[in-house]
Amino acid sequence: MRMSVILTTMPVPVAVAIYTASFGLWLLRHGNTRGAVGVFILAICSVAAPLVLLFAGG
Repeated sequence: MRMSVILTTMPVPVAVAIYTASFGLWLLRHGNTRGAVGVFILAICSVAAPLVLLFAGG
């Protein structure tokens, strides 16, 4: 896998994950633990899905 492909593909999913994780932290600070866990899972999936597709040859 070329590093240039990863560097051009991943900035948007990483930015989405950072934004989503910050919302998860906000939820956690306001006592919504269950919602925060779901948002953190969503943030992880938003980075993992493109990586899996890149490395699986999709």
